[in-house]
Amino acid sequence: MRLSDYLEQQGRRARSAARVPAAMWDGLLEQAKPAERLGIAREAYGRGLLRLAFRFCESADRADKHLSAALAADILHFAGRPAEALPWAAKAEESRADDLVSSLWDMGGAGRMIRILRDLGRQEEAVEWAKREAEAGDSFSLGMVEFLLDLEGRGQEATEWLKSRGDGGDAYAAWRVAQRLLNAEFLEEAFSWFQRAATMQELSIPVELLEAFRHEGRLDDLLDWLLTLGDDLPVETVRLTAEVLWEAGRGDAALDWFRRAGDLGDGDAETEAANRLREAGRVEEALAWLRASVAAEDDRGSSFEDVRGGALWMAIDILWKTGRTDDALSWLERRAAVGDRRAPLTMGLLLRVEGRVEEAIPWYRIAARVGNSDALEWIVHWLEREGRLREAMDWVRPGAEANNVKSARKLADLLDAEGRSDEAIEWYWRAFEAGDVHALSRVVSGLAGRGTLTSALAELGLQSRAGSSLALRRGAELLWEGQGLEAAVSWLKSLYEAGVTEAAVRAAELLDDCGETGEALVWFRHAADAGNIGYRERGAGFLRSAGRFEEALAWYQEAAAVGEGPVLHDAVEALSEAGRTVEGEALKRWGWEPDGSVSEPWKAPPPSSRRAAGVRDGQGA
Repeated sequence: MRLSDYLEQQGRRARSAARVPAAMWDGLLEQAKPAERLGIAREAYGRGLLRLAFRFCESADRADKHLSAALAADILHFAGRPAEALPWAAKAEESRADDLVSSLWDMGGAGRMIRILRDLGRQEEAVEWAKREAEAGDSFSLGMVEFLLDLEGRGQEATEWLKSRGDGGDAYAAWRVAQRLLNAEFLEEAFSWFQRAATMQELSIPVELLEAFRHEGRLDDLLDWLLTLGDDLPVETVRLTAEVLWEAGRGDAALDWFRRAGDLGDGDAETEAANRLREAGRVEEALAWLRASVAAEDDRGSSFEDVRGGALWMAIDILWKTGRTDDALSWLERRAAVGDRRAPLTMGLLLRVEGRVEEAIPWYRIAARVGNSDALEWIVHWLEREGRLREAMDWVRPGAEANNVKSARKLADLLDAEGRSDEAIEWYWRAFEAGDVHALSRVVSGLAGRGTLTSALAELGLQSRAGSSLALRRGAELLWEGQGLEAAVSWLKSLYEAGVTEAAVRAAELLDDCGETGEALVWFRHAADAGNIGYRERGAGFLRSAGRFEEALAWYQEAAAVGEGPVLHDAVEALSEAGRTVEGEALKRWGWEPDGSVSEPWKAPPPSSRRAAGVRDGQGA
């Protein structure tokens, strides 16, 4: 087992106030293998042990040189020591090319150097660094150059630099130039740069360009160019062009572009075109598009899972609303015959709307038989509404007995509606056990409604001991609402003493919600000691909000010591809120020692690296 894994697992097993002894950290610093040191450094950093974390980074294995240097830079930058962080960030960047796999896990990257340089007030070096990284092919850095120059009010310089990158063949830079020029309303020059970007395969066309050409009455100029791009044009641009053309009153041209979008794989293009034709009153044309779309679904071998929406549903809706119900039914019968799984249910729905319910039921049966789960819900809903509860139960009982969670819940609801509460409770339990967590509330309500609250709580206790979080919470809520906070906490305490550690969590939360500060903290402690991560930190926050800063700091220190998470920043903020700014700054800068004290000032020597040395000596990034 890796030592870093041991530290993490030890923390999970023993979330008590016991710290990892200082002697153990010292021993690790002396004896740990180089390959273990990066992982140990991360564990130390998470505990706020900045000095130790940095020392482990210094001595990490050469195979981890990129990530260890990056972590060292992050530690020092977090501590407000950017001048010391800078050479380590430079080393991380220097070793990136030699450690490509590890560098994929480094989320800071070039942005780390830029942030540090900016914190040092070296804005121009930050820009130059970003430029070099961009010129090496890093698209993030290209965006950072643009951002930094814009931030300093040097927008024209940003545009000119991007132009130079675009002239050199950088497609994204050319596209950004086009976008910037478009935003500045230089339409002709923007169009020219979009065309240049397209020759480099950066083909995304923003809607603003289409709208600008539309506003100028020059859509044809843009369309002529787009057509030259052929199938290389992104489908999103084709669809967007169709929509802009339609809004411009160019319906026939828009339909051509909708058709192209469909050919390029936009599954909704035909239905969108049909919908627009329908809204324009061109019903027959809309139906022709929808028939073609349904035929295309056949060619694609669609699974026909979605009943509502899509071409078939829209076509049936149009036929029905225009008084051609028989045509709609005939088409649905033909669709059902070719295996369209949407057709039987759609047929049932249409017949039901027409008031031909008995004719609809066989189609619902067919729909259910071919696996359409919505069919069962529709027929049961209708039977229930008509008061035919026994028939509805007959529909859902087979699924319920096969442990289908929805069927079990529905059977319980139907039994409850018929006044058969004992059977209903039994099926609510089965629905809960099958995965319907909300069914438990119905069980409890049913038992409580019969005056058997004790039985309900006994059942909930059994479920809580078996690991049901919902049962535990529902029992506490039931007592809190019916008998008050004290009764709820007493029930949770009995479960905690029986080994249900989550009961401590719920008791802490309940007391916290009720403003019972003192007792809530006792249960926060129980929850933390039972191994629940985050409750020391939460307790510290509770104390902090109450102005009890000294106690809050002790809780933060415990949370850090057992590895619950990075809380050093929270502790620094707590000191600041307490008016102890100097102590807070010292803690931020130097971190904790394993015994909980603030470290004495410690040095962070720069790495031995030519490039890092250049940065350190002020020779530029």
